[in-house]
Amino acid sequence: MFHFALSKGPAREPLGPIPPPQQVGGEEVVTQGLGCWCSPGAALSATSVYNLTQEFFRHDKPVNAESQNSVGVFTREEVRNRIRDDPDDPEATKRLKLAMIQQYLKVESCESSSHSMDEVSLSAFGEWTEIPGAHHIIPSGFMRIVELLAEGIPAHVIQLGKPVRCVHWDQASARPRGPEIEPRGEGDHNHNTGEGGQAGEEPPGSRWDEEEQWPVVVECEDCELIPADHVIVTVSLGVLKRQYTSFFRPGLPTEKVAAIHRLGIGTTDKIFLEFEEPFWGPECNSLQFVWEDEAESRTLTYPPELWYRKICGFDVLYPPERYGHVLSGWICGEEALVMEKCDDEAVAEICTEMLRQFTGNPNIPKPRRILRSAWGSNPYFRGSYSYTQVGSSGADVEKLAKPLPYMESSKTAVGPVHVTKSKAKPTQLWLKQGKSKGNLEASILYLHLAPMGRAALRPVEAAAPVSQSLSNLLSGWGRLVALWPLLLFHPDLPIPVPQPMQVLFSGEATHRKYYSTTHGALLSGQREAARLIEMYRDLFQQGT
Repeated sequence: MFHFALSKGPAREPLGPIPPPQQVGGEEVVTQGLGCWCSPGAALSATSVYNLTQEFFRHDKPVNAESQNSVGVFTREEVRNRIRDDPDDPEATKRLKLAMIQQYLKVESCESSSHSMDEVSLSAFGEWTEIPGAHHIIPSGFMRIVELLAEGIPAHVIQLGKPVRCVHWDQASARPRGPEIEPRGEGDHNHNTGEGGQAGEEPPGSRWDEEEQWPVVVECEDCELIPADHVIVTVSLGVLKRQYTSFFRPGLPTEKVAAIHRLGIGTTDKIFLEFEEPFWGPECNSLQFVWEDEAESRTLTYPPELWYRKICGFDVLYPPERYGHVLSGWICGEEALVMEKCDDEAVAEICTEMLRQFTGNPNIPKPRRILRSAWGSNPYFRGSYSYTQVGSSGADVEKLAKPLPYMESSKTAVGPVHVTKSKAKPTQLWLKQGKSKGNLEASILYLHLAPMGRAALRPVEAAAPVSQSLSNLLSGWGRLVALWPLLLFHPDLPIPVPQPMQVLFSGEATHRKYYSTTHGALLSGQREAARLIEMYRDLFQQGT
């Protein structure tokens, strides 16, 4: 049973005597002092209004200008109009119902990880899909899933505690030891200016020798450079929003940057309070806080000193035999960030005082232990999970997930492909600095492919020199431009194409249907692995 607790004034006002039960909207409400408990029936038909919000996406209904394409604005106005038009409810009941819909919007904000439902797109709200099947709690936590997935991977392959500074992609024309790793702010794919700082120097124990060429180089914070054929980036949308200008060299394409800006991510935190004994009844599984003085509010944003008003409620964790007597509180938005800055003692004291005031029980003890999350201030997350912000759509999710470099087809790395029995890896064709003065001598390398492994390359010398003035084009797609003079004299030479899928993107924010979920993150990783498997399979089949 869900219970709603009502406050008619500031949380720290003293409580009065306990009056008898009364009826609100046909439901019995047991009031306790200035607090009350009531069944979810008094929360109106919030579910039916929620279902209305899905119609705009699913049936392509036009969004009225009054709604501002916002789930919060639409829901608040729709419910308020229904409540005000009800002739059977007295004004006190209408006010209570209006306050309860505000609490409902707080719950939805926590579910969406947005500061407010006013920021969530109404036209895209139906993009998210519930996955079939029941919800399950993993007793040992999500880490156990990671451990199971990693069981078949050699321990030395996985490196933890290794922060990455920058991903340098489209590096195949580079000489060994990352020569195209430039000072930040240069070589940007979108002509953006980075955040400053210098690229890493060569550390002891380089991971590739003088003859190897790699399309991607991962630069770590400890200045180690790790070469790769492909990199799957799984950082959160919050990290991308904060660091995309410095995290990629060359910079990201314009449409991917726009998608990062349009999509939303916020903070939803949990506050766990463990008590010696439960003060709630055995039939109670959730205590939700309703502030009556918010009935007519147009916004649910609070000053820092009132951050606790954004706590929408506490769930009771069952069974107590497994968890003990624990309440799990929910808070989101900017107020969650304020909570993260408070110490445990202050948070425990405020939560206890709220529980005392709302329930009318001044004898509720302080919890013996408190545990809380801090997703917003964690530099490796910068938020909890993503949502479709007003102005964004599912198309932005797909743009975020699109691998780099952009290509018409990612199934063919180069023109003619030769198969050899030696171990090989796919690489893009490249141009090499020649020794002759004033000119560039072009060396075209054919790809020799065998399933998964290192490259075996056979050089084919091009007789025609390339003008030195074209040297500044020898990065990214500029290599294609630089080769056209060669092709005029040597039409049989293959056209170099950058190796596809150098940088891939996964994580919950890249799954169009299951964003904001753990299963969405897992499935997105499987999707990117499948992309690479398909590419290698197709290349192998082309050569056999």
